[in-house]
Amino acid sequence: LLPGYPFFCAAVYALTGHSHTVLILLQCAIAALACLQIRAIGLLAFPDPRVAEAAAWLVAFHPGLIHFSSRLYSLTLTLFVFLWALWSWLIFSRSPNRRHALHAGFSSGLTLLTRGTLSLFILLMLVWSLRKIPRPRWKLLGIVCMTMALVVAPWLVRNAVVLHHFPVFITTSGQSFWQGNNPRSSGSSRLPDGSSALSALPEELARQLPRDEIGQNR
Repeated sequence: LLPGYPFFCAAVYALTGHSHTVLILLQCAIAALACLQIRAIGLLAFPDPRVAEAAAWLVAFHPGLIHFSSRLYSLTLTLFVFLWALWSWLIFSRSPNRRHALHAGFSSGLTLLTRGTLSLFILLMLVWSLRKIPRPRWKLLGIVCMTMALVVAPWLVRNAVVLHHFPVFITTSGQSFWQGNNPRSSGSSRLPDGSSALSALPEELARQLPRDEIGQNR
């Protein structure tokens, strides 16, 4: 699991004496801020402000976001950092300067620490920026990449020290392979009866399953 959401929960619990209520209220506030983020992005991307307003209202009443904002799940925080990164990239492409480059790199780094699969989005934004930003300003993309690397580096170093394997961004992806090869697999980590897909592996398959996460990935 990437550290973004667990660290967020740990910080809230440390400051509030492990208050579950405060954590849920903060997630609801973050979900509300996502509506404003969508509006800000819409104002940058579309000439008609009504598009931005409509998008914000759609996010406000999105059933999935309403549901997960009241659950201990990373989706709300993931959406927030992703929209923050997208907004900062749009600002950077319109006004490429050092401050906006640092902002884009910092928000992108936090996004990667929250959901690693968003690395594809970062790559697309880099390619897109090469077309939008004048060639003399391309060196600012180096600042974006360096800032992003500095934000992500502590996690990679931590993994190298703890797991003696570098680089490891996320170590649980191998579990999906073993869960999917379970003949009883339902497509999720849990079977219909509520048991873990890994714990319900057939005996022959279980003997092949390495106990450590690095072994499972390999």
